[in-house]
Amino acid sequence: MIDENDFDEISDLPPDLAFVRLENKYRRAFEQRVQKTKTMSEQRGPVFEYMNHVITTAQALELSVANSWFLPDADSDDLFSQYREFIATVDRVKVKIQLLHARTGKDSKLSQPEKSKLRAYVEKIKTIIEESDVETNKRERLLNLINKFLAELDRDRTPFKTFSELMMGFAHLGGKMAEEAEPAWKWFRLIGEVLGAHQEEKRAQLPPPEKPKQIEDQSNKTKASK
Repeated sequence: MIDENDFDEISDLPPDLAFVRLENKYRRAFEQRVQKTKTMSEQRGPVFEYMNHVITTAQALELSVANSWFLPDADSDDLFSQYREFIATVDRVKVKIQLLHARTGKDSKLSQPEKSKLRAYVEKIKTIIEESDVETNKRERLLNLINKFLAELDRDRTPFKTFSELMMGFAHLGGKMAEEAEPAWKWFRLIGEVLGAHQEEKRAQLPPPEKPKQIEDQSNKTKASK
């Protein structure tokens, strides 16, 4: 599932961004395998492999989140329920990582294709909110944040803060509301990927930092002149 070229691609990345990059690869390979299966039994192998790769990678990169992740038995009766909880947690972790690095990078205008993707993804989230049984006050709060997010896009602003507030609002939903809103995390992850990729590209365009000038050892210079 991973080769030497993948290690070369992440060699200069901080551990958390390296995790995001590798998990994206694992996720694509996993989804391709699942699409070829016909029964739940056939999906056990891909599910177990995906979880194994993600947990092992997080451990190897020494991410603190790995301390709370455990690999279930491949033949466990609740493998799929554990997988659903696990992948939702992974999506949350990835969104937070991408948002953190996006906000610490140099801000710049989003391109039209990036804006189009963000609008499409946030509309998916909006639909999930509107169709859920989320409490009226929480629903209105989340919808207001979505409208603010879209307004900032229209004004050529990169809506990092609003996205963070919207994500945290979702993270604090509890009970049945959280279950109904769970599909929204897929779209949060994709928004995070767009914002994170945007900032990575802009950072790559910056010139490398100048090397500090070496300070001449005046004491040695004095000795040499004697």
